[in-house]
Amino acid sequence: MKKYLAAVLAVVLLAALFCSQSVTVLAAAVCYSGKAPGPVTIDGIKDDGYDASMIIEFGSNDAGRAKAWTMWDENNIYVYCDVYDTNVVETPQSLLDSQYGLWNSDSLEIFIDRDFGRYQGYDYDDLQFRVDCDGNVSGMNRAGMSADDLKHEIDNISSAAKRQEYGYSIEVRIPLSVTVPGEEPGSEPVYTYSKTGKDGEKIGFDFELNNADEPGVRSALAVWGGGGNSNASGWNTLQMMDTVPEDLLVPSSTEVKIDEGENVASRKLCTMSCGTAWSNYASCAVDGDPLTYAMGNVNDLWELTIDLQYEVQINRISVLTGKDHYASSYKMVYFDSELGIWRDLYTVESNDGKSTIERTFDEVKTRYIRFIPLSLVGGGQTAEDRYGHTICEIGVFASTAQTIFLDAKKDVSAVMGNDGITQGDLLATESKETVTQRDGANDSPLNIKAPAQPLNTVLYCLIGVFGAALIVFAVLSAVKGRKKHDK
Repeated sequence: MKKYLAAVLAVVLLAALFCSQSVTVLAAAVCYSGKAPGPVTIDGIKDDGYDASMIIEFGSNDAGRAKAWTMWDENNIYVYCDVYDTNVVETPQSLLDSQYGLWNSDSLEIFIDRDFGRYQGYDYDDLQFRVDCDGNVSGMNRAGMSADDLKHEIDNISSAAKRQEYGYSIEVRIPLSVTVPGEEPGSEPVYTYSKTGKDGEKIGFDFELNNADEPGVRSALAVWGGGGNSNASGWNTLQMMDTVPEDLLVPSSTEVKIDEGENVASRKLCTMSCGTAWSNYASCAVDGDPLTYAMGNVNDLWELTIDLQYEVQINRISVLTGKDHYASSYKMVYFDSELGIWRDLYTVESNDGKSTIERTFDEVKTRYIRFIPLSLVGGGQTAEDRYGHTICEIGVFASTAQTIFLDAKKDVSAVMGNDGITQGDLLATESKETVTQRDGANDSPLNIKAPAQPLNTVLYCLIGVFGAALIVFAVLSAVKGRKKHDK
């Protein structure tokens, strides 16, 4: 009998091992990019070669929708993008003459991290640039690159745009290597980084779509991953492949495994209800660094919303505000997708800004968390003090281990990034379609849909293991009984 039990145990262990290997952890969205079959002409017309790469879809009817494809060769990354926009606005000359103004136009922004360093800031190999609906290129490198050095980078980018019935299309060639020349002719370069495209190579990569309803006024934006709300550490990934398998051209079902106590807000997309002061972006509130902070460009009681990317069971939140500019009282709320309303989690009546305040509460399931300040201390008290409260770090913690299932074929935005992020001012984002529509003092959540949650994989595994064990035990018992009968 011991032998039979050992056999049953072996089957159980093998089945459990098989089940445990079925879980895939989603770290960041990946675009699988196919190799260009030959020379690529940058003309705003989609070559057939792009169809050998995975499609990237992001945006909304409000913020503009985009479908993008990529290719690569030894020296370049190629991008083709269809933008669905019912009101394409020509870029005024005043924006073309401005160093930073082109984000207020109908345009596509591209972010690359050539050395895949995922630096929590910016290196010289990291680049953010945009191509507007007329093919004009502009950019910004936040690693201290001078205007002349940036111009050298931009001049090496080839672009084209075409007006289409559905909006416009953009095509871009981006060099994989970068050289920042010295200040004097013949002097050593300030910076040189050489990269060669090859099968399996990865770079940091991201998109952001700007939508203008009138010349020089950006009304909304949509991002694939972190975009301009993040640094290189929050961008998605482009992986080069000689041939992309057909099942990767559109991502299939993805399972996200979350550990008990995991900070599910870490490096997720944050939005602010006001503009950003200097480089203190909303993302600084979830970057894991208590020395960085999110700060508004006004002394109002601005709010911060965190998109956890998918619905998660949570029961604990920690908040560290700035010690000099902070909200002395605030409340944390979450979005109840079943009722379609924001609900209170807890209120902090006394905050001195000096230490982290952590609260535990009854478990809730949500995708969106919001910090709402109730009063200000240490900043924003007078008309002369322009800036209000700051937020150094917010942690949102899973109440239990859980596996979340996302079907990208049905909901690409759930896996590939954040859908429908709108923006009324520079880096002042507010989610209009997936988080909330602001109407004065009232918030009216719209169209918030969580991915379907089938039975947990572990449950399926346990059922399968138990069934297999019963079958084996029954067979062995029958064999043993037959032997006794024969005797």
